[in-house]
Amino acid sequence: MPKGIAFTLLDYCELVDTTGRIIREDKAGHIDQHQSPIL
Repeated sequence: MPKGIAFTLLDYCELVDTTGRIIREDKAGHIDQHQSPIL
């Protein structure tokens, strides 16, 4: 089993950006839709 995550840095940053923009009532916050993408 390799150490670390099974994503490239670019894929991981895109995942964080996409999931961070999801708005849910049970989530502490979100990335505003008007903010530029992370990359």
